[in-house]
Amino acid sequence: MQTPIEWGMFQANPEHTGVYINNLPPPDVLAAFTGKREFNQIRLNWTTQGEYGNLGWRIYRRETPDGEFKPLIDTYRSTIDRPVEALVKGRGYSNSERDYVFFDEDTSPLATYSYYLENRGLLGRISHSPIVTIEGLKAVTIGGLKTELYQSFPNPGNPETWLPFALGATAHVSVTIRSASGEIVRKLDLGERGAGLYATKSNAGHWDGQNELGETVASGIYYYTFTISDRDGSYAQEMTRRLVILK
Repeated sequence: MQTPIEWGMFQANPEHTGVYINNLPPPDVLAAFTGKREFNQIRLNWTTQGEYGNLGWRIYRRETPDGEFKPLIDTYRSTIDRPVEALVKGRGYSNSERDYVFFDEDTSPLATYSYYLENRGLLGRISHSPIVTIEGLKAVTIGGLKTELYQSFPNPGNPETWLPFALGATAHVSVTIRSASGEIVRKLDLGERGAGLYATKSNAGHWDGQNELGETVASGIYYYTFTISDRDGSYAQEMTRRLVILK
């Protein structure tokens, strides 16, 4: 069980909804918290039946059953020197039911993840939701795959990262990595791949964080474009996603 987190006059443990000291009420009345895998991302939904000085929620995740919970990082708002924790803002005060949603895009389709919400309110109040666990997909049970490009992992990379994807049919796969300004940084040829899911470190695309000259790239935002082509080169499909290098 994780060590309780202390915050002002409140003490809570993520294995429980919360323990309230001196009769301080929680910032929210959490009615439901669920998670659902949407293959290339995980959707978290929660519902409140009331909010009382509710500032918002930080979202914690662990990637292994015995691993440490860590706050999710907002890669869009973070800078090289200042990572920013993802925060879903609350509505302050409300007596009506409210629904919230958060998409975790930094996931691998085959990995299992556990989450809990840390709700923060005025007067230093904190409460924790129960833990929800979303199982990873099993490659042997997946049928009817379509060609897709998934979010790199880890994201941010430091500096290496893996580039998962799926193919609906045999194709030649290549990757072009560009800087935020559009300059080509690296090209990777993954060769011909059969239909299937390539989402683990052993079979996904891999970028070591270096450019064509073998130099480690600077921290920042990059874009990776997968080009999927037929054997004879008569048809090509391109898909692009964003990643962050943060050293």
